Order: sequence, then C-alpha cells, then structure tokens
Amino acid sequence: MARNNHREFLRGDLVRVKKYFYVLRPLLAIRWIGLNIGPVPMEFEKLIDNCIDSTDLKTAISDLLERKKTGQEMDKQPKIAVISDYIENELAGFTKMAPPTERAKPTLEKLNHLFREILST
Repeated sequence: MARNNHREFLRGDLVRVKKYFYVLRPLLAIRWIGLNIGPVPMEFEKLIDNCIDSTDLKTAISDLLERKKTGQEMDKQPKIAVISDYIENELAGFTKMAPPTERAKPTLEKLNHLFREILST
C-alpha cells in the first residue's frame, strides 16, 4: 500500500499534504508491529510518538497534522525533504526484508480437474 501510494502520489515536485499520510500510516504501522508493542493504534500521534526518534521528522509530521486539522490537507506544496527521505529509506528497508514473491497461478486445466472431482463426489 505504502509503495503504491508513494509511487502514485509523492514522486512529483508538488504533492498534496494528505497523500503523505497515505504512505506514512502503513509504514508506521509496520514499524509498530516490528516493535511488538501490541495492536496498531488508530491514533496517528501514538504511531509517531512510539515509532519515530528523529525530532526533525516528528516536527515535520506534526506540522502536516496541523495543516490537515485546519483543512489544508488538499493543498499542494513542494516535497518535504525530511519526510520524503524517511519514506524512501523505510520502503527500501522493508523491500530488502521481504522481497515480493510471485504467486503461482493455477492453470485452467488444474481448476477444471478440481471442479470435476468435486462434482463426482
């Protein structure tokens, strides 16, 4: 989810404030799970407080939250370097940890065989 949203919404020079949250929430949720703290909270602030150590990053995300609360979430702005760097580093790290796997697709003949077996019982 984070990778797709990053690719779709955060690659340009100008990005919507709201789109950062589409990428940050799943990344922070993965980090939370990795810390084994418990169920992932709905409150975004709890994710930030427990999953981010960098003061600069926390400040930048808090500023975004304030903008969202005041209705500026659809505004476009230049990329925020500290947040963009964090996102790219997290995505790269998670990709190395769990590379995508190809799912085996059953052939139509295998499905037909299974269907016939079920019908004959």
